[in-house]
Amino acid sequence: MGLKISRKNGTGEDTLLEIAEATTASAGLMSSGDKKKLNGVASGAEVNQNAFGKVAVGETTMSAGAKVDTLTLEAGSNVTLTADETTRTLTISSKNTTYTAATVTPKAAGTAATGTSSRYAREDHVHPAQTSVSGNAGSATKLATARTIALTGDVTGSVSFNGSANVSLATKMKNAAVQSSPSGTRDAAIAAGVDYAVPAYVVGSGRLQVFLDGVLCAGGTDMETCAYKEVGTTGKESAVIQFHQSISTDYEILVRVQ
Repeated sequence: MGLKISRKNGTGEDTLLEIAEATTASAGLMSSGDKKKLNGVASGAEVNQNAFGKVAVGETTMSAGAKVDTLTLEAGSNVTLTADETTRTLTISSKNTTYTAATVTPKAAGTAATGTSSRYAREDHVHPAQTSVSGNAGSATKLATARTIALTGDVTGSVSFNGSANVSLATKMKNAAVQSSPSGTRDAAIAAGVDYAVPAYVVGSGRLQVFLDGVLCAGGTDMETCAYKEVGTTGKESAVIQFHQSISTDYEILVRVQ
């Protein structure tokens, strides 16, 4: 709303003064809305400008400590910073580290050391061959102390070895017992299900072997697949077995306990 002053002249009126509200293009009267906006502007206020309040480098964020603050750049190793105040430019340049190849032959083997040379070794460099060994390892023809190699378990045996020559190890079955009943030496057939005396064994240990005419027989309670069964309590010693079928006198029977 502007300002308008006029006077009547009979049937009409004459405009003496008229002032419109100010706009962004022309001067005029201030509206109440504009006055309210003006009153809301703080003393010393400035026009908003785009600026950085924080600078992030990787996982590090640096915040400005004042309205006008200074960000300082420092050159690192092999990096050069060149600032031009006239053109307001900053030039960042870098240079590679220069390494020099070694010019002397590699040292012969000796006491280990980290070394002090800053030169690098070429990929085709060759170290001197190791032609000698000092100490006992360089002259020994046998072990300083002979060692005994021994077998334990079901098969036993031992031999002394000092490295001067090959050795052979003689072995034997531990606690082995063998019982043989050749063909034709029995007066009658061995009936099925009757105790047959054999060398002592532990029931269920797997150490008992029964051969009929040189064929190793399976032992167990299944009469269809096994020739005999062990008699007694599992884990206890026994000295008898029972055949599932009658064994005639012309069979050779060999029983072995390992």
